[in-house]
Amino acid sequence: MHEALLEAMQRYGLSKEALARVAPPPPEEEEESHTGRNLAVAGAAASPFAGLIGQDKILHDPHLDPNMRRFRSMGDLSRAAQPGDLLMTTKPNRSMWKATISPLSGSEFYHAQPVIGRRGGHGTTVSAGEHDQPLFRKQVSTKGGIREFIRNTDKVHEMSQNQHYPDVMLLRPKRPMTPEQLKAFEQELVQRTTHPYSPGKAIGTWLKEIFMPKVFDRSGAKNNAPICEGNVCSTMPAQAYASQGVNVLPNKRSQDIFPTDFLRSDQFEPVGVRLENQYMTSPTMRKLMPYLARGALGAGLAGATYGISKDPALAAAPLGLMAGTTAATALGKHLYSKRQGKVPNTFELLNGLFELKGKKRNNMLKKYLGVRAPLALGGAAASYYGAKKLEELLARRRAEANEG
Repeated sequence: MHEALLEAMQRYGLSKEALARVAPPPPEEEEESHTGRNLAVAGAAASPFAGLIGQDKILHDPHLDPNMRRFRSMGDLSRAAQPGDLLMTTKPNRSMWKATISPLSGSEFYHAQPVIGRRGGHGTTVSAGEHDQPLFRKQVSTKGGIREFIRNTDKVHEMSQNQHYPDVMLLRPKRPMTPEQLKAFEQELVQRTTHPYSPGKAIGTWLKEIFMPKVFDRSGAKNNAPICEGNVCSTMPAQAYASQGVNVLPNKRSQDIFPTDFLRSDQFEPVGVRLENQYMTSPTMRKLMPYLARGALGAGLAGATYGISKDPALAAAPLGLMAGTTAATALGKHLYSKRQGKVPNTFELLNGLFELKGKKRNNMLKKYLGVRAPLALGGAAASYYGAKKLEELLARRRAEANEG
């Protein structure tokens, strides 16, 4: 409009100076600065790569080491297993665990559990939370109960068959433990396997693996957490080893050890591996996978950060989501008996979708979609709507204050 007025007045002989007095040009609008937003988006995109800082490389993996001993059968590996050894396992089909662990390392092996004893010429093994029942806790509290417990644990080849792990690697500490250390090691493992598995600790360990740089010396048995805390597949043996002075990695606490950290540790050496399945990923792609996985996660975080910068009310949605899931847990206790089973959380659902089939899988999905999903999504929507209304209220009050 100003340009049209300028043209008209010049046509009638008015100077620019006169025009400026009659109709001064509008002030130039300041361009909105996006520096802060761009920095936040870039930081979110880069944040998953922080976990690579100071991280040790994979040392023990049969797909990167063609010279690693290959056992002809799982029975041979089972007979070679000694108390104090560690098993790393995998399976060809996908699982929630494999989908969230393997891409961060590039290795197929994602589950860790220790060898605790021997029976009938075979090593025996236990896993975190496997014996989380009052009868086992009562047994190991009695005189001689721990030794009796160990005598009845699964042989390695039995575990492989029962838990559907056809591919197993056997690692051994380079520094052998004394008989006294082995006894203490086994006792701590027994106590830890009779306490609950901790999904919260599993998530926390996963997040630390992604976002925490490995640049500080965190070694030492003093970092051992109490037996009743933080029990997942990798922390259980790591803490038992730490109690005997065997620290898996110097730059991580024993209660934060990730399953694939055993593959990075120079405190262990491979005894051999039993591979029944072919895994076609090339060594080059295995080395690239951690970068690709973190890049994909960073892209997702960057997108979420950008979305929140455009609509800050979105930041309230996770709080409502958590409130809704808490309400679903409480409601589920009233809807279902112990025999029918509780309403699964998202963590359990994802695992069940990979591991379960038929009626069990359908029942789990029905409970989740019928109870937890509506309350969780409803809580997220309510939080978002409430945050939007609060934004509008604050904006109105600011406008009223400026007018006044």
